[in-house]
Amino acid sequence: MRITSRTKAIAFFITLGACLVALAIFLNITWIVFHWRQVVPLVLGIIFFGVIIAGLVVNTIFIVREIRRNERQDSFLNAVTHELKTPVTSIRLYLETLQSRTLDEAKRRDFYRIMLEDSDRLLGMIEQVLKAGEARHASRRRNWQEVDFARVARETLELARLRHNLKSEALRFGSEPPEDLVVMGNPEELRTAVFNLLDNAIKYSGENKNIVVDVRTPNIDSIFFSVRDQGIGIPRVELKRIFNRFYRIQSPATGKVTGRRRIGQHLYDSLAAGVSRMSRVLVVEDEAHLAQGLRFNLEAEGHSVHVTDKGEEALTLLLKNNEGFDALILDVMLPGKDGFTVARELRQAQNYIPLLMLTARTRPEDVLQGFESGADDYLAKPFDLAILLARVESLLRRKNWLRNSGAAKPEPLATEGESPDLFQFDDRTVDFANLQLRGGGQVFQLTLMEAELLRYLIRNSGRPVSRKAILQNVWNLHEDTDTRAIDNFIVRLRRYIEREPSKPRHLVTVRGLGYQFVPNPKTSR
Repeated sequence: MRITSRTKAIAFFITLGACLVALAIFLNITWIVFHWRQVVPLVLGIIFFGVIIAGLVVNTIFIVREIRRNERQDSFLNAVTHELKTPVTSIRLYLETLQSRTLDEAKRRDFYRIMLEDSDRLLGMIEQVLKAGEARHASRRRNWQEVDFARVARETLELARLRHNLKSEALRFGSEPPEDLVVMGNPEELRTAVFNLLDNAIKYSGENKNIVVDVRTPNIDSIFFSVRDQGIGIPRVELKRIFNRFYRIQSPATGKVTGRRRIGQHLYDSLAAGVSRMSRVLVVEDEAHLAQGLRFNLEAEGHSVHVTDKGEEALTLLLKNNEGFDALILDVMLPGKDGFTVARELRQAQNYIPLLMLTARTRPEDVLQGFESGADDYLAKPFDLAILLARVESLLRRKNWLRNSGAAKPEPLATEGESPDLFQFDDRTVDFANLQLRGGGQVFQLTLMEAELLRYLIRNSGRPVSRKAILQNVWNLHEDTDTRAIDNFIVRLRRYIEREPSKPRHLVTVRGLGYQFVPNPKTSR
């Protein structure tokens, strides 16, 4: 279930609960009016309706809390999936690169180093997930023992330095921890908690890291562990909620997060020699190793590549600076604005750059959400390098078609029922080759998925097609999926096609079945 669906579900249950409570109050008042002279029925009725009203309120609160908890759980699982699949994707990408390309020894060693680092990261994530499962099913006090907290702090700090390749001055103790800081607890859970604090401080501290760790004992039965950095911080209103299970902060401030490392300059500028025009590809990926591997392979294919780790920067490059990129490779799980939001804002600004979403989110509803937000293609991690390059080449061919469309000669109009490159109905013309719909003195640029949906409806002119058939034949989704995203596509197409979108004549709804395209409404009725 998508976030928007949950929001509607919450509104529905709150409204239903309020209506039922109002009805119970009305019945209670009616009971009082009819039995105000009879003490026993009056008191029993008040108690009875009071219990009903309280039960309705408690039930509504419980349902809403469960919906919100499931929403947080989905968000958490998406994050865990991303953290598990990203290093796997990076390792696979570098292995395929080593297998398919001739590299010098220095570059091979660098790739081996990156794969080892990603292996360590993957192992650490797996261990954390397993420990979380153990903590959930085991008694909290069952494995408690005496733990030297000062030693845990020192070892964890050294591990964080090693894993992130930091100098001693970038991550240090403000003062040496006192000796003999013995606490009762699970040593592995304590190490995980301390490491997570340090890892977040490193991740959110930008380029110039200055992280200071302090361990103090304000009184005989307390230990104060603090981590000070120059990161974005946590809003005060979120402080009480960050320890709730599955809770992840959603704040615009996270857009300020930078990537783990900046990627170097172009690796293969010499490959562009002799090419009349290099294609420019914008890669938006916050995982430095994966971004570096993508850049290496795309430049090895002769493309010019620019990498950024933030969706906001991509929007600035494409909308404000009007950079002439030919294709966009966009991750979904980004700090700040996610990939769905970036794609949606690009399309709303009428920027139709060919867009490939590259993400670990592979559920059918995620794929459909990606297409709904404006993606032209959707590739799940981990992926095959050859498939990725083929998808990128397909997007670039589409860009070339659009660039050369001015010189192209119009093709003959096709008849109804076919699947032509040029189709005419009423006073509208659909140009599938250039992804345009022309009519009424206007030209509407279509996304690839809008064009494919319209092509499918035209191919089945005069016949109703179900939402399930559209999912299977247009998006190649064969699982049970929320089909309401299709309705959003239809609404957009009606804005392009219909003179009065609220009274459609060409894209009509067939109750209980789906949708039907009617090229000649007057003759078909």
